[in-house]
Amino acid sequence: MDHEMATVELVDTFDIDDGELAGLSVQESFVLGVEWMRVRTMLVGDLWPFSQTIHTANAERLTALATKYGRFCEHHKTTVEGWSVIHVGGRK
Repeated sequence: MDHEMATVELVDTFDIDDGELAGLSVQESFVLGVEWMRVRTMLVGDLWPFSQTIHTANAERLTALATKYGRFCEHHKTTVEGWSVIHVGGRK
């Protein structure tokens, strides 16, 4: 039986430093990655403006991601601890 190997490549960096996710469970780290990918998908798909509820632990990372794609981005904490909202606008 002949099997072809899939080609896998990094589409973008998650921008974490050594130890930044220390103390988080595997599940929490997975959720941060899913949020990151959801926002990135909207950025590369030119879906804007948009607002997204996110974990506060991801706010700086996602704001930097939007900036990397040339978008205006604001981050505001909500009244619920641990949650924030980012507002992403058009290109700068």
